[in-house]
Amino acid sequence: PQDALGLDAAKETLENAGWAFDETSQTWKHKKEGLELKVTIKTSNVPELKAVSEAVKHDWELLGVPVLLEYYESGDLTQEVIRPRKYEALLFGMVIGRDHDLFAFWESSQRNDPGLNIAMYANKRVDDLLESIREGGTEEETVEKLKEVNDLIAKDYPAVFTHAPDFLYTVPKDLKGVTLSGISSPSERFINARFWYRDTQYVWPIFASAKEL
Repeated sequence: PQDALGLDAAKETLENAGWAFDETSQTWKHKKEGLELKVTIKTSNVPELKAVSEAVKHDWELLGVPVLLEYYESGDLTQEVIRPRKYEALLFGMVIGRDHDLFAFWESSQRNDPGLNIAMYANKRVDDLLESIREGGTEEETVEKLKEVNDLIAKDYPAVFTHAPDFLYTVPKDLKGVTLSGISSPSERFINARFWYRDTQYVWPIFASAKEL
């Protein structure tokens, strides 16, 4: 929280949970448990996630909470951190396909490896909705169920959603027939590549096949 209002709200949340800021040590300490608040964030060693983790670290430290950042190569993050669930805080990206299947990320049975419910979230109603979505239904029904899932997760607040990146693709001015919509993974930008063209030829109708006509 970079603004003063956000900092005040964060401080109030900590104080309500039994934490007090020690001016001498410049740290938050729990009144009853004798704990000192500090956070270790683990994430992948890629530019985007490193930049986001630095921003999160900056915000936490404005609040007076020391933050240690640990970066892992992709394979190491999966094997050493995610699979054994060895983290205090994990910065991780979710890639949702066209079918909007959230089962692996939020269904309670996926809390352990190889599931990707890394927030360790459990909500019976969410489980039922995710199962129902997988069973199929009309587009309107699916959208309504997804909305309820979204509302329940937002209410329970098991994770903080930092951002949803935009992927921008530049197209040469002389390339025609390009349509880009509903891309859920980078490779999908080539789905309609067979319709792309730069040059056209005009032929007399008598030289064109019936199929071309």
